[in-house]
Amino acid sequence: MVGGMELPRFPTRLRCVSSALLGGVCAVALSGAATAQKVSTTADGAFRVAMHLVEKGAYGEAEQILQTLAAAPPEAVDQRLVDRISAKIAFEKGDVQEAIRLLDAVLAYDPNDWDARYDLATILALDRRDRAAARQLRIIITRSDVPALIDRARRDLRGIEERRLVEMQFRATAAPSTNVNAATSARTIEYNLGNTVLDLDLDERARQTSGVGANWVLGTTIRPRLSRRKGRTVRGHFMVRGQLADYPNADFDQGSVTLEAGFRRNNPAPGGMGVFVTSMYDRAYFGAAPYAERVGVRAAVSRSLGKRYTVSTEISAQHAAYDDRATRDGPVVGVSMRGTMVPVPWARAGLSVAVSREDTAASPLANTRYTVGPSLSLLGPWKTRLGVFPSVSFRQFDEQRFGELELREDWTYDIATQVGKSDWVLNGFYPSLLYRFTDNKSTVALYDYKRHTMDISFSRSF
Repeated sequence: MVGGMELPRFPTRLRCVSSALLGGVCAVALSGAATAQKVSTTADGAFRVAMHLVEKGAYGEAEQILQTLAAAPPEAVDQRLVDRISAKIAFEKGDVQEAIRLLDAVLAYDPNDWDARYDLATILALDRRDRAAARQLRIIITRSDVPALIDRARRDLRGIEERRLVEMQFRATAAPSTNVNAATSARTIEYNLGNTVLDLDLDERARQTSGVGANWVLGTTIRPRLSRRKGRTVRGHFMVRGQLADYPNADFDQGSVTLEAGFRRNNPAPGGMGVFVTSMYDRAYFGAAPYAERVGVRAAVSRSLGKRYTVSTEISAQHAAYDDRATRDGPVVGVSMRGTMVPVPWARAGLSVAVSREDTAASPLANTRYTVGPSLSLLGPWKTRLGVFPSVSFRQFDEQRFGELELREDWTYDIATQVGKSDWVLNGFYPSLLYRFTDNKSTVALYDYKRHTMDISFSRSF
């Protein structure tokens, strides 16, 4: 009995299935045309019978049940389920637009009907509307609180991304920053020269190079699919990015243009290994004039260890050439390792260690840097995301420079915090806010500096 109504009964052979599937209800297996016989059931049982009929391809009989359910009082039957099953029937019959219309109507009434949204994403993906399907899956991943559904959505999203012919990511940032150096913020600094300490006076022009400026970043990454075999996808990697730090004194402006070209291979299988190889070119500018050029390659491998752990290793090698001081020219090599862990669905933790070596024509400029950086990303209330990324670096130079009393060693303390809201989208762009503080302490006071940087970014995947 559904809302005081009875469902038409079909000639059947009754087959009881597990309670895990139908909650102890006997499913109806068809064996012929409908008759005037009646059978009483609950609304939940009727929906399950209708779904069973759809799975067997008996769309006409299922539609008769749905018509009966649609005529029941609203308080007795969840009409959203009627529309969801009707959408499945429409899609199976080839009427994709009708299926999408029915599910859109459900979501217009209840945007948090995650099952209906997943059904819509599935239909869009089967109809090869990958961009629209991916958008629905991302909404589920960022807003739903059903772990099992989120896992399915993530797997489906990976499948869509793997079959997409071309991916493009766009990122733009602009925000104020400060640059406070010992050499540009004080009127005098103490400089050790043997047994003598000198007070060096800094002119007004030098001190003006310190202050508040603006950082601008604009970048695009394009990843065309090169091949796909046995679940493994190989994509090209082409990236261009421009950066500019604009400070009050034009002579202190800093900028760079970076280009990358390479490939990435993904293996979504459990324990599968991902590979990333790219060539790099970077041209840096200082005071609106060419400053340095770097050319090199970097390669990374990553592997998942179960569902919660991922490890990766990256190796890079570059050659640096400076326009103003050829004595700084030389190779720069580095190696880093990173591990990430997802202890709970709303938190991600990581730890990275890195070593880099810069050799130069002048040995006093050659140095080695060691870096350790933990990270923590949290999913908070109201769909907010908070990330904290501190790091500590120690750099030691090979030899003392002329006029310096001791070997130069630098400690750099850096902490960045990033805040974003996963359900806040502006015309398809996801904004986030990042604040970074950097404090460099050197045994040679001339190289001390502090920087505060804000980064308001907008990113979008196409």
